[in-house]
Amino acid sequence: MNKNWHYVYYGFLVWGVLSTAVFAGESPGEHMKNRSFEKGFSNWSLFVHPSMTSQVKHQVSRGILTVQVEKRNKLAAHVQLIQAVTLKEGQRYKISFDVKREGKSVNMPVFCQQEQKPWKNQGLSKTVQQDSTDWTHHQLYFAAKNLIQNNSPTIRIYLGNQEGTVHFKNFSLIAATENKISSPDSDHRQKDVATAFASEGTNTRTINLFQLGAINDFDGTTGTDIAPYLKKANEMDISVIEITGPGWFLASSYRPRSGITLRNGGGGIINRTAKGIIAGGSRVGATTLPLKGKMEIGDRKIVTTPSIFEKLKIGSYILIKKKTTLHNLSNIGDFTEKGKQNDINYWGCQEQLLKIIEKTQSDHTITFDDQANFLYDFDGPAKAILVPDVVEGFRCEGLTFNNVGTKAFPNESVVFNISFMPGCVFKDNIFNLNALSGGIFVNHSKKAVFTGNTFKQGLTLDLFLRMSSPNTAITNNFFTDHRSGDGSVFIEVGNYNITITGNRFDTSVPNKLMSAIQMDGKVTNCTVSNNVINGYGVGIRLELGSTMNTIIGNTISNCGISGIRLIESQKNVISNNILRDNGRWKNIPNKILWEHRAQIFIVDSSDTIIESNIIANILDSKNYMDQGDGISIHGSKTCTIRNNIISGIGGVPIYLDRSSENSITRNTIKDCRGSRGILLRFESLLNRIEGNVIDLNGNTGTMGLLLQENSNLNIIRNNRINSEYMVYLNGASRAQCITGNDGASSHLCNQPILTAVTPANVEVPNYFRIYRIGDNSNHTEQLNEYWEYQQKTGQWRPVK
Repeated sequence: MNKNWHYVYYGFLVWGVLSTAVFAGESPGEHMKNRSFEKGFSNWSLFVHPSMTSQVKHQVSRGILTVQVEKRNKLAAHVQLIQAVTLKEGQRYKISFDVKREGKSVNMPVFCQQEQKPWKNQGLSKTVQQDSTDWTHHQLYFAAKNLIQNNSPTIRIYLGNQEGTVHFKNFSLIAATENKISSPDSDHRQKDVATAFASEGTNTRTINLFQLGAINDFDGTTGTDIAPYLKKANEMDISVIEITGPGWFLASSYRPRSGITLRNGGGGIINRTAKGIIAGGSRVGATTLPLKGKMEIGDRKIVTTPSIFEKLKIGSYILIKKKTTLHNLSNIGDFTEKGKQNDINYWGCQEQLLKIIEKTQSDHTITFDDQANFLYDFDGPAKAILVPDVVEGFRCEGLTFNNVGTKAFPNESVVFNISFMPGCVFKDNIFNLNALSGGIFVNHSKKAVFTGNTFKQGLTLDLFLRMSSPNTAITNNFFTDHRSGDGSVFIEVGNYNITITGNRFDTSVPNKLMSAIQMDGKVTNCTVSNNVINGYGVGIRLELGSTMNTIIGNTISNCGISGIRLIESQKNVISNNILRDNGRWKNIPNKILWEHRAQIFIVDSSDTIIESNIIANILDSKNYMDQGDGISIHGSKTCTIRNNIISGIGGVPIYLDRSSENSITRNTIKDCRGSRGILLRFESLLNRIEGNVIDLNGNTGTMGLLLQENSNLNIIRNNRINSEYMVYLNGASRAQCITGNDGASSHLCNQPILTAVTPANVEVPNYFRIYRIGDNSNHTEQLNEYWEYQQKTGQWRPVK
């Protein structure tokens, strides 16, 4: 920062030294000199960073200043139009000027700032947006502050990040009169203020609640509802509503329009009852389009009839649905078809919100902004709906929302209940939910951004993406002390391409199946990365066909039931996570959840990859058997479990139940307190267990691998095992390929394998070998003697 401002001083030398004299003004009450450039560039300065000297030109002609920037810079402050002024501490001022542009739209930050170090802001920090190529009059209001002697205030307009030519004229800086701007204790009526602005011919792009006439009379529980003032702002030509302190009261709903921003202007606090909602667009007035034909996956175009083509406009939004009806929407299971949870061709709810970006008259084709993510057959059950109420580009920045109600209302239990709001941005807000409601519910709002927000004491859900909100980013938020309901971040029903990264989750509610992050009902191609999670019932939970998602680089601790839990969700990747002390809750009344305690718990979720995770119990506990398992796989095939490090587990480090054809390779199991390293149960067949290191300290009764209940035909090869028994075969689980294992164990196997056994309920793979183990007291495997199964003959062949 100091280096940059050194260049600012250098810029003053190049373009002329600013006067710090007290200006009398050219007219009574005027605080700017040469405001119409009748004296050329006198009293003005244009700072240009040395790196941009050759790219910036300016000239004055006939009372107009023209500034040309050939190439946009990353820092707006690298080009500044500056004039020193004289102000009075605490006085309110109005600065106005006319602008027109050539080329691209211009966003110009405008500041009142000290002339020299430490360059403190002196009350004005706003952005002027110039979209029009015609002359536009802008007015900004501010109260002067941080004024000191020998460091004059300066008005500065930053131009470094615009590109093209901008023209200025008719600058003015005067004290604001009371009928032009409301003070915190004023009682202007809404109509009077709006009339005053209209009489000035203003094209104001920023306004605050005081200017709208709102009364700041919140007493801690109630006050004047500001919703009518927010609604009035929708009708004015503005882009930003600034909320300044100390606090306002919201008791009824408010629906923002496109392109509007709610922004903290200093102490921006909105106190609300559980009934107060800020809602988005809606399907009110939507009409069905009788489209014909199909949109294949990947298509962006569809041919319409001439009559429909004429009714559609570029920029209109179409909601496309695969099915016309659903079953009982109160049950999430109805969004899927039974037995086909993981098949994307049988998803029960497939919807997309698509924007028309092009029309081709010759063949009556419309082009959408996104590709079809599903197959839509308009000659069949699919239909298209023209949605008229879509809110684009809404932003909410830096505000604090406090719930002050005493009861959560089931249908209104959120702060924001937004629908059809593509591209909305929620940044750096605080939601003090006080166990009264959820935070933000989202429907049909693709490409949304949620970043830097804090959610405290949420009830039900903090952030809930329901239908058709793909390509959304949830980054660097903080979720703390969540109280009840499904959890903090909930992604549901056919959403895809969601990014959840860099967030922090921290709560301590005991014995609840409550998740930090949950995907439920056909959620796909999402990335959950680099989040820190502590204290939930479940850290990350995927259910009902949530497939092809990646869970990578997260740190998950102290989640009572499981750190990561997958139910009926195939083809997901769990990689490079750190899981500590999960699955250790005691006295859980639900027997199923008690049995499901594990660091990673997988049920009916085939083709899962679990690799390079660090899984550990580090908290001390005398009753180690009360602790859950490490990696627990149930009813799942062709999963890959590799390169994981598992330590301190009191249950079973790796547990397979009814799970076949899985690969367990190159894992390290050490310092675990139970008696088993890897356990296979209930006909877990044809698994490959190879190259693992299992260290159970060689204690009496320990088993590196325990195979039970007809878990046959597994390959157990080249493992290094330190336990009393390397492999313990229970009951009929005897037809194994056991070879090349080594370690400090006193027994390779608890019983000899002297004959080949062909299980009646499974097809033996080709060239499967069973090595003869004739003595359980040593490691001799008699590698020169084995049976080999040949599928061509269906028989075992002894080989020496």
